[in-house]
Amino acid sequence: MNKLLFLGFVLCSTFARSQAVIEHVYTHQTCQYNLLSPVWNLTSYGWVYAMKPYGSVDQISIYNSNHALIKTIQLQMPAGTTYVTISNISDKLFNNDNKIEVLYGYMTYTTPIVIKMVLQNEDGQVLQEFPGILSGYMYQINGDFKMLAGSSTDSNTYVYNLPGTVLDLPEIKNESSFYVSVFPNPCTSILNIESPPKRG
Repeated sequence: MNKLLFLGFVLCSTFARSQAVIEHVYTHQTCQYNLLSPVWNLTSYGWVYAMKPYGSVDQISIYNSNHALIKTIQLQMPAGTTYVTISNISDKLFNNDNKIEVLYGYMTYTTPIVIKMVLQNEDGQVLQEFPGILSGYMYQINGDFKMLAGSSTDSNTYVYNLPGTVLDLPEIKNESSFYVSVFPNPCTSILNIESPPKRG
């Protein structure tokens, strides 16, 4: 009986420790996601969260990992447009100043429909516009930073070279040394497949 009670205590303690615990509540703020991650790693500030004040369509607040407000940024959106998504928040990806840059998309539901992705800095200066595009996917390949973006208006997909640097972008590597040997060829009963040992 004592063993059963002890086992029950251990199980209850284990389950109690495995529960998620609220670390912080952003009152009347909704978190903004992109396709890769709900947080971004900035060179000047470390990991940050992007929040949108509840009911607002043209403003975001940037908080650091200690939940302290860093910046409130007014998005440059024409009247009648609806905010759609944030594709990226960075401070070095599109240029090398220390200002936070926000890449976001918006659209209208009126005729004619306007779809646009906008890159602006924390001061509200629009650095670039991407008509017909709502969001972009950022990555690095062979040390170069790129953005892949599909247009809703002309059905094309565009690859952009990005001039800056950024932390923690997914990297696409060329593993040209990978090989697989298959033998004997032809085979009658047993086929051997051999690959190189995994490099640690």
